[in-house]
Amino acid sequence: MLINKLIMLLVCLSILLSVFTSGLTSSALDLVAFSLLITYLLRKNKDEKTILLHKK
Repeated sequence: MLINKLIMLLVCLSILLSVFTSGLTSSALDLVAFSLLITYLLRKNKDEKTILLHKK
């Protein structure tokens, strides 16, 4: 899905920017990356469950 690719791109971008910044900005970018990663995993899990329900 396109939204999942976008989420992963934003995670990578947030981590990359976090490496080159310091202090509170770096912490905020790490938090954004972590939140996006959790969102990605939850969406992926929901999509897999939906696929399994349609197969039954």
